[in-house]
Amino acid sequence: MSGETKAKLIVKHDLFADSAQCGDPGLSADTFRTIFGTREGGVVEYSCKFGFRLEGGYNRTCLSSGQWSGSLPSCKSKSCIKKIVHDVSVLFFWFRN
Repeated sequence: MSGETKAKLIVKHDLFADSAQCGDPGLSADTFRTIFGTREGGVVEYSCKFGFRLEGGYNRTCLSSGQWSGSLPSCKSKSCIKKIVHDVSVLFFWFRN
């Protein structure tokens, strides 16, 4: 039929509907995290509070298995910061008396 237009049915597929959900990636003491998605391909970045250093990877990725890559990093106190704080405390005490 000439002049007849047919409507097209457009189905939008949710690209993330079938992707794995990893859930909470975890958080260690003295650690900050920023989560950029918890589905497959999502990333979580870790950092430490002042005076601490990160041990382990600074990021993890949500895998197709529904698990986070790598292991949960932790933050350990920087011993040099403790020494500086201790030395300043001793100096303050010495000057105070």
